[in-house]
Amino acid sequence: MTIEIPLHWNKTKTKQTSLSMNNYRNWHYQTSNKIKHDVSNYLLQFEFPKYDKVHINYTLVFKDKVKRDIMNFVAVVDKFFLDHLVNAGSLVDDNYLYVRSYTINPVIIGDENKIIIEVINDSKR
Repeated sequence: MTIEIPLHWNKTKTKQTSLSMNNYRNWHYQTSNKIKHDVSNYLLQFEFPKYDKVHINYTLVFKDKVKRDIMNFVAVVDKFFLDHLVNAGSLVDDNYLYVRSYTINPVIIGDENKIIIEVINDSKR
């Protein structure tokens, strides 16, 4: 299953923030909880099946060619995304027994800042 998640979210009614470790580490816990809740609500539109074990591919898409530390984005998105899968009952846990491997693909230049997540059922391993 492949989905897309925007990298920018409303921090307050008038301010946006990006899902990056540089921002995450400075957020107040209420801001962090709000954004995590907003991301989880966004993910409710997708019907994830129940997975035994998964492999996850991440691909970042940016509107510009600014050099970025991609793990700053992947770390936060991964945390929020896997927590949603566990809370939704699609994955038993997000430890290494169930999330078997990751691939972080090269950055793509596109029309909006987003992350493409592909969840691959990896039950055969």
